[in-house]
Amino acid sequence: MSGIRRFACVFLCLSMMFASVGPAQVAPAPAPAPAPDLEPVAPAEAGQPAPQPAAPENNRPAVDQPLTEEQRQMLQQKIDVGTINVEQLREVVDGPAEAERLRLTLQECIELALLQSPDIQVTQLERFKSDADLMTAKGEFDPLLTGQAQYTHAIQQANAAYRLFGNLTSVEAYSTTSSVDVGGKLHTGTIYDVRVDLNKEETTYNQFIAEWSGGLTITLRQPLLRGRGFAYNRSRIVLARRLGEVNQYQFQLAIMNLVAQVVKSYWDLVGTIENVMVREQALANAERLLDISQRQLGLGTAAAIEVLQAKAGVAARQSDLIAARSAVADAEDVLKQLLNMRDGIYFSSKRIVPVNRPSLTEFNLEDVKNLESEIEQSIDLALETRPEMLTAALEIQNAKTDRQRAANDLLPTVDVSGSLFQGARNHYMSEVFTGTSQARRHHQLPRPPGSTRPHARTNPGSPGTDRVRKSPRRPAPRRRPAPRRTRRRTRARRTPAPRQLLPKRRTNQTLQRLSALLLPQE
Repeated sequence: MSGIRRFACVFLCLSMMFASVGPAQVAPAPAPAPAPDLEPVAPAEAGQPAPQPAAPENNRPAVDQPLTEEQRQMLQQKIDVGTINVEQLREVVDGPAEAERLRLTLQECIELALLQSPDIQVTQLERFKSDADLMTAKGEFDPLLTGQAQYTHAIQQANAAYRLFGNLTSVEAYSTTSSVDVGGKLHTGTIYDVRVDLNKEETTYNQFIAEWSGGLTITLRQPLLRGRGFAYNRSRIVLARRLGEVNQYQFQLAIMNLVAQVVKSYWDLVGTIENVMVREQALANAERLLDISQRQLGLGTAAAIEVLQAKAGVAARQSDLIAARSAVADAEDVLKQLLNMRDGIYFSSKRIVPVNRPSLTEFNLEDVKNLESEIEQSIDLALETRPEMLTAALEIQNAKTDRQRAANDLLPTVDVSGSLFQGARNHYMSEVFTGTSQARRHHQLPRPPGSTRPHARTNPGSPGTDRVRKSPRRPAPRRRPAPRRTRRRTRARRTPAPRQLLPKRRTNQTLQRLSALLLPQE
């Protein structure tokens, strides 16, 4: 009963205060202190002591205590309804004019991210780099062709002895040097080199008659311990090929991660937009409650404290709406970063409007029962097909290959090499490579003086042969070998004469005397 009486006392005090103050002069006041109980105390009977007030429980003040002066002043304060200004928050909520909107579906966002994502472009360039590394590793076994040529013309003044005895004022020389080299490496580790040299020289000493020299050189070198075998020599190709597969799996992983991030960001944006709609509805309800409270206050059927509480609710809902819209802007920035939507160095000012909305499906108990078996199948499938697992397996294989290559590098170097040379020096270029080619080229032998026989043809590839034929259509019959002395005469007779001889015999004699003077005598 004391609680009812206290409430009635407080209500009477507030009514008296509002009656003395006009409707426009209302100020907020804190909750009033409990009013004292006004029930009169019965007089004590004669001979009985006066009743003592009950001690307060839990250190609370007694109910029947009178109001203090501070409490009376608080009750007399006016309630100011305009303490909370919701108009300023309304300006922030309304905000600036809406920017251009861009409606995108989830599929369009994924396609746009795959086309414009810099991470995907960098990963794709890594694939091209691995292809270049593979080509470089295969290029170790490509043959290398090199060639060079040099022409020299030199004139040197002869010394006093040549000028005195040989009547030579200068020595002139023409030389041409050329070479072609083909070298490479086989998958077994064998290193080969094939070289062809051809030189031509014309000097004063040989009366400017061309002299050809050169030959064919073949060189082979085979490692026996270090660097031997297919496994060692093809290890770089195998590593480069596996590295290409690793880059391929990394490219797939980058695509999967990007798609997952785009899907998550898209639905996060949808969720924040739905949250904004909820906050807007809550703000509309709070504003409607404030309008009702203000009308009731104008009619005198509501207290100013109710209007003040309604304004506080509107301000809280406005703050929630501002935070929700800020979350939408943050979600849009995350999605714009994945889509690489920029205006220069800043994000695009366009507003992304998601088209897709989540759909609700009916709950089925059978799906929950089959969930455990599907989880196990998903785990097995992930262990078999996830790019991370396949990349780890390839890296293990590369580590084993590197270990085998390092073990081979620790072996000593033991090689077997060989070289073959075939060449000559002659006045005819075709005679330089005698024995290195099976091609047959015929030339005419000089006819002896005073002979009436026609020119015979022989094979320059086998000088000194006795197979002479008059016509290429009819082979000459085989003849018995002549005696040794006869064969020598025949061979000397068939040797081609120099192209050009000095007309003066005196010059030859002079050169012979000069050579005898210059050469040391035994």
